[in-house]
Amino acid sequence: MTPCQVRALSRYFPGHFVRGLRARYQHGALSRIEDPKPVGALLDALTTKEWVVYGKPCLAHTEAVVAYLGRYTQRIALSEHRLRDFQDGQVALDYRDYRDAGRHKVTRLSAWS
Repeated sequence: MTPCQVRALSRYFPGHFVRGLRARYQHGALSRIEDPKPVGALLDALTTKEWVVYGKPCLAHTEAVVAYLGRYTQRIALSEHRLRDFQDGQVALDYRDYRDAGRHKVTRLSAWS
């Protein structure tokens, strides 16, 4: 990625990202937010900051995507024992819900979104 492309992406990405967060919040998809009052101000503040975006070439091949994700299975955020299964384009992951007394739960994420 050229420096010019990085600058352009750094200008475009924050607005696009914050717009997506705002839409998800309005549709109730950000369930962990308990107090809705500061959300608008926080999202507005995100757009006033200067963002530096790092871009990598597109991972067009399945093998490259699997290799990329595979590097993260041995780390705390996504360890191998948290992966439950992969069916119908969805990945099932274990997680601990600290807002619900630390209970273990399973969530399903779309592999294509």
